[in-house]
Amino acid sequence: MRSRPRGRRLTARPRGRRKAATEHWWRTRIDPFAYSWPLVEDWLRAEPDIIAKMLMQRLCEQFPDVYPTGAQLRTLQRRVQLWRNEQVKRLIFEACGIHPTGPEIASLSLNVEATTNIER
Repeated sequence: MRSRPRGRRLTARPRGRRKAATEHWWRTRIDPFAYSWPLVEDWLRAEPDIIAKMLMQRLCEQFPDVYPTGAQLRTLQRRVQLWRNEQVKRLIFEACGIHPTGPEIASLSLNVEATTNIER
């Protein structure tokens, strides 16, 4: 009678889901903040340091039928992070003398060496 091998396997088994070969550009769900985002942006402009959880609480209070449980908190956190990143880019580029507008902000790189005229 042979005993079972007790050593570690030499090859690792794949774990989890396989990642897609290419990233998709389309949305897989409808945007839960399509109608309330302008209001959230106003709140962010008034209080830039506010956390997304507080914003979600405000949304749940003002729109209890749209956000009954606050389950979209992680989505809101991502949105707030993107909004803050855009604001940082805008400040950096304006300090460098470049004045991009609207959608151009998201496509610009923060490579400061390429955006400044500093001679080395």
